Amino acid sequence: MLFRMFGPTMKNLMLKPATRRYPFEPYVPVARTRGKIVIDYDKCNFCLLCDRRCPTHAILVDRPGKVWQIDRLRCIQCGRCVEVCPKSCLVMDTHYPAPVIAGGARAAIERHEPPAAASGTAPAAGVAPERAPISEAPASETGAPSAANDGAGPPPKESSGA
Repeated sequence: MLFRMFGPTMKNLMLKPATRRYPFEPYVPVARTRGKIVIDYDKCNFCLLCDRRCPTHAILVDRPGKVWQIDRLRCIQCGRCVEVCPKSCLVMDTHYPAPVIAGGARAAIERHEPPAAASGTAPAAGVAPERAPISEAPASETGAPSAANDGAGPPPKESSGA
């Protein structure tokens, strides 16, 4: 038994290690690695196909406002949006998205919109705005609980004007 282990042990001592020396040899992704979704905003015609095809609803498109946004925490990198894009403006990158540490969920929303013409300054790339996502209506229009009444406690009293 001891002699049977001696052969593979000597063989493994002479071979290169099976693992990679990471800091010195960086990881090179293979060609079909599913990383993150990248958009070429100038080619996009806002056809809404990617918005409709996304199974997790991570992509929101506002055609009149020419706004395209993706929530990186919702995206499962399935590639369906890349398959249906008629202009080929969406590409699956081979690098993974950066981890979200500071800023929480707001830091994971990537928003692309035309530069603001009135103020002369464009919004910072990768920074989510202070308002709700573009597909949601304000709570007062939908009948959903508002910030004043978040569903906890009794509903606000209505004035009776008889």
